[in-house]
Amino acid sequence: FLTPGIVLGLLGLLGYALAMPQVTIGRATLDVHTLLFASLAILLAIVGIHAAMTYAVAGRTREFGVRLALGAHPAALIRSTLTQSGRIGLIGAALGIAGTLAIARLLGDAWYLVPGKHSGLLFEVTTTDPTVLTVSFVGVIVVAIAAATMPARRVGSVDPVSALRSE
Repeated sequence: FLTPGIVLGLLGLLGYALAMPQVTIGRATLDVHTLLFASLAILLAIVGIHAAMTYAVAGRTREFGVRLALGAHPAALIRSTLTQSGRIGLIGAALGIAGTLAIARLLGDAWYLVPGKHSGLLFEVTTTDPTVLTVSFVGVIVVAIAAATMPARRVGSVDPVSALRSE
């Protein structure tokens, strides 16, 4: 899909950008780009977790059929599936926070435009800000549980007879 004209145009833009002594980007533009990339990351997380939970639920259809045939309530199976997704989110959030703290310690002031002055790309927020880390931690868990709601609802509607006959 890349024609020679597009490639030359991109190279020309890159050369122009490198030749500029200083590039100034407005804060509003940077805010919009940050919001777009964060939204894309959340969307990809939702799609990935949804696919993983759908696969896990499909693999356990027979088990859910047996449980329902033995008298388990559909709500208990739904709760079990959402709890599993919450655990995955909890582990992912914990690993993400640990990685964030490790990288923040490793890079130190490299995140900031002016070393020692905590402003610039992080908008006057330190890399180890407890509020941001807490909101991120809880957000990952909420996204994981939200992504698993559709597969979990399917668990509650499994027909025990057809689930037992399927394999």
